[in-house]
Amino acid sequence: PSILIATFMTVFCYFYTRHIVKQNIFDQLEIAADKLQKQVHVFLEGKRRQTIDLSFDGFIRDCTKEIAEKEKRREYYTTAINAHLITNEMSLNSNILELFIVDFKGKIIASTDESHIGEDVSSEEYFSELELLKTFTGDPHYDSGLEEIVIEMSAVILSKVEQEAVGVIVNRIKLEQEEDREGYGASAQEDNGRNYSQQIDVNKVWTRSFNSDGFTRDCTEEITRRDDRVQYYTDRLNNHLVINKKPLDDSIISIFVIDLTGEIIGSTELGLIGKDDSGKGYFLETMEHGSFTSDLHQVPGFKQSMFEVATLLTSRDGQDPTGIIVNRYSGDSLKKVTLSGIKEELGQVKQLGGLGKTGEMYIVNRDKLMITESRFIEDSVLKQVVDTEGVRVAFDNGTGMVGIYPNYRGVPILGASKYLEEMGWVILAEKDVSEAFAPIVSLRNFVIIVGITGIIVVVIIAIYLSLNVTRPISKLVESAQAIANGDLTKKVNVQGEDEIGYLANSFDTMRIELGKSFRNIERHRKELQHLSERIVLIQEEERNKLSRELHDHTGQALIALKTNLEVIDKLLPGNVRESREWLRDSKQFLVKTLEEIRNLSYALKPPMLDELGLVPTIMEYSKDFSARTKIAVNIKSNLKDEKLRPNLELSLYRMVQEALTNVFKHSGAKTVQINIYQENSKLVLSIKDDGKGFDAENMWGDGVKDYGIGLLGMRERFASAGADFQVYSTEGKGTELIAKCQTKYK
Repeated sequence: PSILIATFMTVFCYFYTRHIVKQNIFDQLEIAADKLQKQVHVFLEGKRRQTIDLSFDGFIRDCTKEIAEKEKRREYYTTAINAHLITNEMSLNSNILELFIVDFKGKIIASTDESHIGEDVSSEEYFSELELLKTFTGDPHYDSGLEEIVIEMSAVILSKVEQEAVGVIVNRIKLEQEEDREGYGASAQEDNGRNYSQQIDVNKVWTRSFNSDGFTRDCTEEITRRDDRVQYYTDRLNNHLVINKKPLDDSIISIFVIDLTGEIIGSTELGLIGKDDSGKGYFLETMEHGSFTSDLHQVPGFKQSMFEVATLLTSRDGQDPTGIIVNRYSGDSLKKVTLSGIKEELGQVKQLGGLGKTGEMYIVNRDKLMITESRFIEDSVLKQVVDTEGVRVAFDNGTGMVGIYPNYRGVPILGASKYLEEMGWVILAEKDVSEAFAPIVSLRNFVIIVGITGIIVVVIIAIYLSLNVTRPISKLVESAQAIANGDLTKKVNVQGEDEIGYLANSFDTMRIELGKSFRNIERHRKELQHLSERIVLIQEEERNKLSRELHDHTGQALIALKTNLEVIDKLLPGNVRESREWLRDSKQFLVKTLEEIRNLSYALKPPMLDELGLVPTIMEYSKDFSARTKIAVNIKSNLKDEKLRPNLELSLYRMVQEALTNVFKHSGAKTVQINIYQENSKLVLSIKDDGKGFDAENMWGDGVKDYGIGLLGMRERFASAGADFQVYSTEGKGTELIAKCQTKYK
């Protein structure tokens, strides 16, 4: 016991210490993971705040609005100048058919007839022949569409300050001619010529007036110089981002601004301007949610990993979105947060506080790819798959876990994982099991060596001491086993003056006394069995004698008496009626007495048993039994006509008698099945009823019931005949009696 207790305590102390150390390491890893989770959150929040600050920069917002609303402003001024030409200028002269303005590419940008806007008129004389500071007047011609004689006049529109040409205004007028009502002919044509000249002079004045109109001039300048203004604001925005914003954070790779159609309109990288990013995640998510932080990824053409933080740009009143500003950060900035993979100047991997030589902390994205460097695998960012238990559990339950499991290198580790919900990342802090449990392993090895040495010494001493105790005990055990097997002749050979010796002497004395008792019991058993056999034989002899006496003497005397009564009846005179009645009653009583004597004689021993054998006698008895009790008895037998031993034959017959009597008195059965057949060298008699049955297990106890006495007699009778007798019964399922005996025919 002391060895077992010492071993148990040693093992308990080892596992308890191991549990405490493991829990302590788990606590450290969980604290490290929590700390890293907070640091990553602060890091990302800082990048978001930095991007939001850029979105509130007034200069960026104004430039973005000017660039993004280029077409919107162009449409505004086009609509305004069209309305002005129609309302304020065309109405001044009823002969004006159309006023329109052409840019220096020959494209109509405004007109009183909006269907002409966008037409290319660069080949027309009023555009190609026009000279600066002069008014061009074309030749009169018939316009089939207007069905009028028209003439176009054009003049250059100059800007207000620089006096630079910003467009051309064209005045299309109709020439009125006088009809030759008097038939003057040539004189009328000369009058029309003078009239045309006057109309042209008047409309030249109107055209010069139109090109100097301030509203027309300003709107034309806004429309024609819109591209120049956009380029101006684009250049200023780019310079502002490069000079004033990008230097604020050395982790910024680039800053770019996207308009609401997805086109990049400003960037620290000129090559990005004009690129369509409408299908990018940072554009779609920001348009839907107002801001977005992307997962770590690699862009073609860039060797390093990166991520984007984007937010909406709004107008100064904060109501209308004007664009999106995007900061693209280097993924290497996450190293400063996790400290994983940072090497010292001598190339040694820097140990993380509290995590030892094999501990590391890293981050895994939703695609189960490592997005920070590994301390053990080069170039692992976005290439190393981490599909460990810690990652799977964190994604499944949305929180994380602590436990022991193989890491991405297949090395067993103690790990703690935390789920970063805002990014769908998993943060892990791990330490190799080999390093974590190294002190425990050393302690275990020391305890094992000391324990084994101590156990060997204790075992040697225990063996030496126990042999002096176990040898006599083993001899006592052998003697006890021999006695249990019925061998009372083997002497207990143990010498000694101690308690074991005293026990051995007492045990040997008990063996001797048991032998005497068993011999006496066996002698009494044989005497009892012999006496039982004698009782059965005497009983049967007395029954036979009584049966013969009843049949041969009493029966014959009664028959003779019956004959005498019949003779007397015949000899009496016919008028002695009363005497005849007495004789008739006496004769009936005598007949009944004879029948009862015959039945009694048959019951004591049926003559058929000696004359015909067992099976016919049982059939005859069963027939009488069924007639008396109304219980059906079926008999099956494959025996031949050979005779059996008298005592066996009689025992089987008595078994049938007793069984049928019990069925009638106790079972309440409706049917009895009797089978008599030969089975190998044994005769088998089975009697089975469908009655209520009884508890056969307790039949041979002290409280033997009435039906048990008869069964007990059967058992003793068959035992004396050398046969086996069994009773099978269950309450509610009937009873079956089976007798098996060796057949020795006469």
